[in-house]
Amino acid sequence: GLLCFAARLTAAWEWEMITSGLLFFTFQLFHYLTDLSWNDVLWHALGQCHL
Repeated sequence: GLLCFAARLTAAWEWEMITSGLLFFTFQLFHYLTDLSWNDVLWHALGQCHL
């Protein structure tokens, strides 16, 4: 009854925390990597344009 509901609620909350944590970490990593690659691409493109 109540104990089972509490356990389910806790498990759901922990899963939500873990999921949001992973999503946030993935987003940060993706943002960092895309920032790096976009800078490289931009500088490479500028270099090509100047040549």
